[in-house]
Amino acid sequence: MTFLERNPIIFLAGVWAVFIAIQTTLMPLLPVDETRYMTVAWEMFHNKSWILPTLNYEPYSHKPPMLFWLINLVWSVTGLEIWGVRIMNGLIAFGSVPLTYVLAKTLFPDNTRIHKYAPMILMASPMFFVFGTLIMFDFLQAIFVLSALIFLVRAYRTNMLRFWVLFGVMIGGGVLTKGPVMIVHIIFPALLAPIWASKRGAAQWASWYAKFIMALVIAAAVALAWALPAAHIGGEVFTNEIFWSQSAGRVTESFAHQKPFWFYVPLMLVALLPLVIWPHTWRAIASKNTDFKDGGIRFLLCWTVPTFITFSIISGKQMHYLIPELGGFSILLSCLISSKGAAFKQWSFPFSAFLFLFFVIHFAPLFFGVFGLGEDSFYVSITDARSNVVSTLYLGAFIFGALFFTSTSKDYIHGQLMLFVVMSFLLVSLFSIEMGRKGYDYYDLSPIARELAVYKDRPIAVNRRYQGEVGFLAKLERSVDNIDTPNIEQWFDEHPDGVVVYRYNKDSEKPDYKILFEKPYKSRSHIALVER
Repeated sequence: MTFLERNPIIFLAGVWAVFIAIQTTLMPLLPVDETRYMTVAWEMFHNKSWILPTLNYEPYSHKPPMLFWLINLVWSVTGLEIWGVRIMNGLIAFGSVPLTYVLAKTLFPDNTRIHKYAPMILMASPMFFVFGTLIMFDFLQAIFVLSALIFLVRAYRTNMLRFWVLFGVMIGGGVLTKGPVMIVHIIFPALLAPIWASKRGAAQWASWYAKFIMALVIAAAVALAWALPAAHIGGEVFTNEIFWSQSAGRVTESFAHQKPFWFYVPLMLVALLPLVIWPHTWRAIASKNTDFKDGGIRFLLCWTVPTFITFSIISGKQMHYLIPELGGFSILLSCLISSKGAAFKQWSFPFSAFLFLFFVIHFAPLFFGVFGLGEDSFYVSITDARSNVVSTLYLGAFIFGALFFTSTSKDYIHGQLMLFVVMSFLLVSLFSIEMGRKGYDYYDLSPIARELAVYKDRPIAVNRRYQGEVGFLAKLERSVDNIDTPNIEQWFDEHPDGVVVYRYNKDSEKPDYKILFEKPYKSRSHIALVER
């Protein structure tokens, strides 16, 4: 057994460290989510208000404060820098890797292959690399979900009260991260314990559910320790939003949204690439050697399946909402491919799939030209086939990795999984490097924010819905006015020394004011700073 086979977490940490370095160097804050959350954290820092989050200096109820607290903690060390926050989020995402290992080992203590493969399956997903360094809440919530489930299993195995207490604290931490939706992620394994746990008497199950209720009370106490003071400071509207609109109200109202029930099915297939196109996975399924009577497998099914169905029923859907379940799906896949009779050496199909995706990225401008997009500078800037030295080196790195892992690994499956991790790393980082040439410039608001900072003592307005896009970047210290484009002239009458952040799509919409700064924005828009 090679060093990498004995120490998969070290191998994964090395790959992830390189990826964080690439993303931190190349990626700007991406609007609107990253810029919004950094602005909330900035206003918390500027106001020294650690209890009440604000956006545009008004109470912000859409997300609890945990991420904003962590951002400010990082700033206490690095100063008001983006790179420190980007690294923090990368480390949080990677934290789900060893936690997946621990959960797999807790569920299957006697099967080393399962808990060795599961972290690599998790990181083999391109979704892990795409979302892993973004400044968002889902991987932080995944940390609390995985930790809570580890403590739940240990509470079952040991019957020790302290694990129930820790289970409740982790739920509370998850609520402080993304709100009451945390309950959806953890409730089903606890409620369905008679399905996956050994047989017990009625009195024992009564004790189990009593302790579960106790854990929920502890979680509520953790969450209310923040929510009650915040409600007192934020006022009636904020109180109603955090106790209703952003919890039960959001769930009930989301049933009116338009995304269909099956929305997550194709997205989950994408999230589980390349395992779902690996012949070994399907041969393992066909072998029918997986023991679905095993308590660990039943635990995973009681966690992932009802949670998946619940999020499918709730019509408000986004791909990243199921990130906390990626660890569970990874362990399930690990159980499948670790089953007896599943071994089958074939690596040509994933290899071919990588080559196809590589050439799509490498020659994307040619495809854009065929479809009439060749003159759009945004699309052409995403990848420039004329100077694709980096992507050619990446192709060489992949071919070398394929030969290395398949020839040196004594465990065939382990070698393939390491190759899949490298494959996802190369594809996503290659795309980021290509975007770094020019494409990210279309999303980077720091140039206009630097110009706006010069005028931040003047009245400021925006002609589109303001979501904090420039608050952190320009270090704004007061609120911005939201105005409709037809009302700009009236606003200038009331604020003759003001400036407007003006966004428009067509040349016919170009502002008829003095332009202080202008740049392309996203694919077909422009954003300008204007004054009368």
